[in-house]
Amino acid sequence: MLTLENIINTSVATIITATGWLIKKLHSDMGRLREEFHDMEIKLPEKYLMKSDFKEFKNELFARLDRIEGKIERRLEG
Repeated sequence: MLTLENIINTSVATIITATGWLIKKLHSDMGRLREEFHDMEIKLPEKYLMKSDFKEFKNELFARLDRIEGKIERRLEG
């Protein structure tokens, strides 16, 4: 016969079990996300260019283009 005490005990046990499973699942997911983030952190510099590096490259490129443009203008004038 189900008494109120048995129903409460079963309900509490079910809630505790579900909560434990949820905490375990969240903990394992956080570990997986931590690993993925670490992998992304390692691979990021290989795939993308830092803004400062791009600015330096752009300045060097424009300086070189300015020199080429100057040479072309001198040839056209002379």
